[in-house]
Amino acid sequence: MGFQDKMGIGKCCCGCTIAEDAFESADALTVAWTGDTGSFAKSGGVVTTTTASKMIRHSTENTATNYEFTLKAKVKGSNAADKVRLVGSYYDDSNYVFIEIATAATTTMKLYQRKAGTNTQLGSTRTITGKTTGDWITVRLCVYSDTAYAEALTTSGSTVTSGALSTGAPYNRGGFAGFATDSLSGTALFDDFLWQKNRNTDATCPQCDACDSVAFSDAFSVEEFGWSDAYFRFTLSGGEMIATVNTATNENARCMIRPTLAIGTVIEQSVLVYDTDTGGGTTTSIKLNTTLGGSGASTIRWTARWRAGDFQYVIGIGAASTIATAPVDGDKLTIRSTMTQVSPQIWTVEWLLNDVVQATTTGSTLTMASPFYHGVHFTITAAGGKARWDSYEISAT
Repeated sequence: MGFQDKMGIGKCCCGCTIAEDAFESADALTVAWTGDTGSFAKSGGVVTTTTASKMIRHSTENTATNYEFTLKAKVKGSNAADKVRLVGSYYDDSNYVFIEIATAATTTMKLYQRKAGTNTQLGSTRTITGKTTGDWITVRLCVYSDTAYAEALTTSGSTVTSGALSTGAPYNRGGFAGFATDSLSGTALFDDFLWQKNRNTDATCPQCDACDSVAFSDAFSVEEFGWSDAYFRFTLSGGEMIATVNTATNENARCMIRPTLAIGTVIEQSVLVYDTDTGGGTTTSIKLNTTLGGSGASTIRWTARWRAGDFQYVIGIGAASTIATAPVDGDKLTIRSTMTQVSPQIWTVEWLLNDVVQATTTGSTLTMASPFYHGVHFTITAAGGKARWDSYEISAT
């Protein structure tokens, strides 16, 4: 299924894997791993340890000069207050980057850079909603340019934090990756280690994404990496992602980071729209934006605005144009945008109603600096309205 299948162990199709290990072979751990291997055991398809402050690293080295990568694994602690880590950019015991998961009734994720023996937190502490002590947590660490990104799957999306890496001496990016523990009163468990190059290392590889022409797709049957849950109120139900009114601001946004978009990139989302407003329908407004970047004047948006009896489209932040055919409750609305030029970005955008193109237009935007954010933005001014995303996909033609 979409992103999860492409990122799964052994399913990458573009030759971008640096190293992977599902720990299912009969080989000793020392065959592929180094470090405190005497404190770890491999059994039943997982690696475990009961010892605090220990680390193992895969023996393979990332030799790319920029040392960029995407690292994914499953981790868990069996007792409250256990702290388990996914480690990347390892140079020596005093210099690396890591995600730390602290298991408890409220499980949290933190991102750190360890430099010259001192740990500095990057970004904010995130709560991993729906996860508690003893639950497997899938985490992902991405280093792109001079920024590190940490992501963990929750039961309602994924939570993300990031921060700029200190680039001065001593050396800040090493070429090894692995697992570690901090405080530990129970057992730490690790599984499904997958370490990949990204696009700055190899142009055929993903940018913290999947591994083929479909960079990201989501049919909304299970939660997937890529979405941030820091700024939204969305739920999954029956193969759909559902947004309802946020009574505090009337807005919900769900974004993802894609540092690189190339010519031929297509961003497409299809939604089913509803309006249960009984006050005449004139106050209900649902705006669906396929592309977001930066803030303020540098934001670019392709907007479909649906109101009862009215279907409008907006390219950029200009005036709305009205389409003669208006949607009714349950209709499928699709926005398909294709990049035709990178700098400045030029997109051809199509608005479809029930898979029939209603309007096509081309427009240029500002030149956007990386990282580039895009996603979905839902605005409604009547409490009864809602939208259900049927599919969302980013691909290359």
